[in-house]
Amino acid sequence: MRHIPIALLACLILAESLSGRSAAQMPFQATGSKLPETRISLPMKYVQRHLFVELDDDALGPLQFMIDTGAENSLLSLSKAQNAKVESHLFDRFYSISGLGSGKSTKIRGHFRLSLRAGNSKPVTVEAMVVDRAGVAPGLGHPIDGVLGWDFFEHWCVRLDYEARRMEISEPENCSPPKGAYTTLRGKWTSEGMLLPSTLILANGRTLRLQLHLDTGCDSTLLLNPRLRNAAGLAETPSTRGNAGRGMSGSYSTDTVTGRELVLAGGYLRWSGRSFTLLIGRAGSFSEPHWWLDGFGEAAINRDGLLGNQLLESESWTFDPVHRQVYVRSRSTSKR
Repeated sequence: MRHIPIALLACLILAESLSGRSAAQMPFQATGSKLPETRISLPMKYVQRHLFVELDDDALGPLQFMIDTGAENSLLSLSKAQNAKVESHLFDRFYSISGLGSGKSTKIRGHFRLSLRAGNSKPVTVEAMVVDRAGVAPGLGHPIDGVLGWDFFEHWCVRLDYEARRMEISEPENCSPPKGAYTTLRGKWTSEGMLLPSTLILANGRTLRLQLHLDTGCDSTLLLNPRLRNAAGLAETPSTRGNAGRGMSGSYSTDTVTGRELVLAGGYLRWSGRSFTLLIGRAGSFSEPHWWLDGFGEAAINRDGLLGNQLLESESWTFDPVHRQVYVRSRSTSKR
């Protein structure tokens, strides 16, 4: 998520209004004519429960991207961008990016407009925020030069097929559900991410009504906010060592609890029949944005927790930005 001091907000609004940006200058758009109506299909690697694709930039060559719907903005590592022209915006020095972890937020070093291709496809331009390599979450067992974040999903129809290990991209107006049986999930589609209304029943019998952030950058089943520790019967300050994790803002600790049932979007998608493990963060694992400083969307996006790849990997997910909904084709555990 992005942060900027509230005192600069009025100046930013004025600067944006004077810049004359039009709808044609959206950060994601096809260069020249539209993309072919047939879908662009990319091989997708799934390493340590994280998704990766390779795309070619006209100036930088092949780049490895992590697919992360939990990241508000697309990112590019400074180590890859330093040999190209990086644009600096007036207020870049006031912006920072934070994520999971108790360390410092990541400063923005500038912006770079990527021109990405897949094979012989027409290029797709992407304005990525340039950050230090540490801000692109290293140590994931795979090379990573950048992140395709939620802003990408807001402007393209994207299908992530975990079983086939394919990522498909098409024009948003041509977005369609997958073939065969599928479920339509309607949640809160915001500029920060997708929130799905959820009901979680824990092994201790407690029922939690949650808004879960659909996050392909999270490797667990569920990662819940520390404020839910009491409901799970966990101490606020445990004396034992927790599970170690690492996010964009550094390391963090979690505890493991058992779930009995998870229902998404009012019953349209259900995981039940056997118990599953989930994680609840300890103090400092989640950043705590405030609605006044960061906006209502920022303050709400991770309030309850993250829905991660250990659960998402059993399905195929299609993100439709026109209708602001997600189509899910199940392999096994979900029911319509």
